[in-house]
Amino acid sequence: MTEKMMPILSFHSVNDYHSHILRKVIASQLAIDCRAIKMLSQNKKAGLIYATPLQFRDGAILRFEERIIINSIDQIERLFYTYHYERSDQNNTFYFRYDRDPPHTKPFLHEECHLHANGKVPRYKTHATNFDEVFDFIVAGYRENKWQGAKWVD
Repeated sequence: MTEKMMPILSFHSVNDYHSHILRKVIASQLAIDCRAIKMLSQNKKAGLIYATPLQFRDGAILRFEERIIINSIDQIERLFYTYHYERSDQNNTFYFRYDRDPPHTKPFLHEECHLHANGKVPRYKTHATNFDEVFDFIVAGYRENKWQGAKWVD
């Protein structure tokens, strides 16, 4: 089996990247209000992209924050990120969160890039990820589970 590689995208500004995220979310047709996706630009090449949170049609949410810079070859470098997806079914709440947290790194205990699944600990070491990869994973979950309206169909 071959692994599908994510395309390398180029952006000229924080605003271009923000627009890319908006287009991706709108194209999914799963979110209620894309105005939850915000941008704070320090300058043309550095800023913060975040959601406050982004709500899905079934009530699930995605909170995310990326502190980014655009390097000399117009690619995104994520200095810090968190992507927190949460959904509830009846009395059960499920969540996962990918973090990149350089200031708190402690080998084996708090890896720079890690995953939380339904709890603060353990923190599972993972690869560096990005909005596109996490959002594609969420969308695939909806497609695989035949999301329809406010219900999951088996």
